[in-house]
Amino acid sequence: MKTIRRFCSISAQIVDNSITFSSSCALSNVRASALFLRDNIQNSQCFDNRGKQRLINPLSVDLHTQLSDVKLIGDSLNVKFSDYPDEVSYPLQWIRDNCGPSIPTLPFLWGKKLFEDVEVKKYFSYEDIMNSNETLKSFYENFIKYGIAFVSDTPVSKEATVNVCERVGVIASSHFGDAWILTAQDDSFADTAYTTSALRAHNDTCYYDTPLGVQVFHCLKHDGEGGRSLFVDGFYCATKLKEHSPESFHHLSTLPVEYVYIEPGKNILKNITPVFTFCSDGKSLKRLCYNDYDRSIHQNLTSKEHFDFYSALKKLAEIVQCPSSEVFVKLTPGTVCFIDNWRVMHGRESFNGERVICGAYLTRSDYLSRAAQLD
Repeated sequence: MKTIRRFCSISAQIVDNSITFSSSCALSNVRASALFLRDNIQNSQCFDNRGKQRLINPLSVDLHTQLSDVKLIGDSLNVKFSDYPDEVSYPLQWIRDNCGPSIPTLPFLWGKKLFEDVEVKKYFSYEDIMNSNETLKSFYENFIKYGIAFVSDTPVSKEATVNVCERVGVIASSHFGDAWILTAQDDSFADTAYTTSALRAHNDTCYYDTPLGVQVFHCLKHDGEGGRSLFVDGFYCATKLKEHSPESFHHLSTLPVEYVYIEPGKNILKNITPVFTFCSDGKSLKRLCYNDYDRSIHQNLTSKEHFDFYSALKKLAEIVQCPSSEVFVKLTPGTVCFIDNWRVMHGRESFNGERVICGAYLTRSDYLSRAAQLD
C-alpha cells in the first residue's frame, strides 16, 4: 500500500495549459497537462473504481480542452475544464504518482562471481512460502530483482511442486501439459531436453508468439552423476554485448529470427522475433529469445544481413558460454527453482542414471499481479 503524505506549503498555477507547482514543494518536478487530466477524471461518471476501468469515451474529449480554473483544497487539487461541466478533484498523491517522473526498478545483473558474492541464490522454505505473505513478498522481490529464486524443503512430489507453483502464480498450459515429468527415458516428445546430453544455455518456448514467463524445475530423483543445472543471466550478457559490440547488439535487436518446434502429427509452433525486445521506452530490455536448438533455418535475410546476424550471434554466444557468465547448481530433491524465462537462460550438464524432473511454466502477468497486490 502506498503511503499517503501530507502536502504543505504548495501553490499551483496554470502554465501553457498545464498545471505546475511551486519549486519548494514535493511536487516541484510534476507537470500535469490539461488533456492528461481530462482523460483521467476519476469520478463515477468517468471511472469505475471497483475494477479501475475507464468509462470515458474518447470521442467525448475535446483535444483542445482548456484549464479554466485550478485551486488547492487540503490534499486535493480541484480543476475545471472548458469542455466538462463539473469541477473535478484529484488527490495530490495521485498527481505525484501519475504525473511525476517514474523511477524504474532496475534488475540486478549477475555473472558467476556476483552470483556467488551477492545473495542471489536465496532459499525460501516451502512452509514459509505456503503460509506467510511476508515471505511470499520477499520471494517476489528477490525473483524480480535477480530473475531466479529457490524454494527449499519442498515435499518431493509432483503434487507439492504444483502447490508451490500455484501459490506463486498460475500454471500455464503448454504442449507439454500443465505440470509435467521430464526423464531421458520418455520418448513422447521430440525434444533434446528428453535426453541425457548436456544442454547449452537457452530460453524456452521462443517459438510461442509470447514466450512463457516463468519456468519451474524440481528434481524429484537422480541416482547417477552429472546433471548440474546451468543458469545464465541473459540481461547481463546483453549488457556485455552492448558494451563491447554496439553494432552486434543493434543487429540482434532488429533482425528477425524464426524459432520453430515440430512434433510430427502434433505440433508445428513458430514465432519470429529479434533476440532482444524492449520495453515501451525503447531502451530497457524486456525479453531475451535465445535458443539455438529451436532456431529455424528459414530466415528471409539478405546476404549482408545473414553475415551481420551470424557475426552478432557468435559474439553473444561467446559471452553466454564464457565461464564467467555460467552458474552451475546441483538441484536436489526438495529444492524447487523458479527462473524468469524472459531473462535467465538455463541448461544442464550431461548425466547418467535416472534423473526425474518435475517442471511447469507460470504465466507472467499473473505472478506480477500477485506481487503487486503484496506491495
